[in-house]
Amino acid sequence: MVEHKRRGWDEAEFIEGLKETFAPLEHLLEEGDKFDYERYRFFAAPNLNGGNEYVVFVQLTEDSPSVLICPEIGETTTWPQIRPLPHLGILSLQGTECFANMENGRPYLYRWLDWGECEMVDEHGVRARMATEAYWKRGGSDPERLVFTGMGRTAGEPHGASMHVLSCSVVTTNQTGGS
Repeated sequence: MVEHKRRGWDEAEFIEGLKETFAPLEHLLEEGDKFDYERYRFFAAPNLNGGNEYVVFVQLTEDSPSVLICPEIGETTTWPQIRPLPHLGILSLQGTECFANMENGRPYLYRWLDWGECEMVDEHGVRARMATEAYWKRGGSDPERLVFTGMGRTAGEPHGASMHVLSCSVVTTNQTGGS
């Protein structure tokens, strides 16, 4: 089980915890897909505009078939041929208050369904919610362009997280998330 610690940091132990925590999602990945635990992104923001966020994102490896097919979507491949397309693992840690329809400590998988539709499913493949916003932009393959934005609460607005990943897609999840 992955836990955040305020004092001290053992990254190797944290990565081992990620592997254990995300293992139940691996059967939902396409054959050959793997989570890239070495390039996880961890965001910690206590009292970010009145809310706490402790979130880990784990993307797929660069050589995962689901990543490699991304440039082909809309060119030689269509969404009905490949959906649901595994995309990104997300885990909100204990103390996080920014997500609707998600359990802290339980991993979820984002899967693309169409250009503007991305769902979040649990280890059983059951939809927990849809992403609040989803934008698919073809192109982009720089694995270091993984960008996380913690949104906090602003003027009473919902808070949550936004993620930009390999496919040059952006997924946003917050308290107002859909079914």
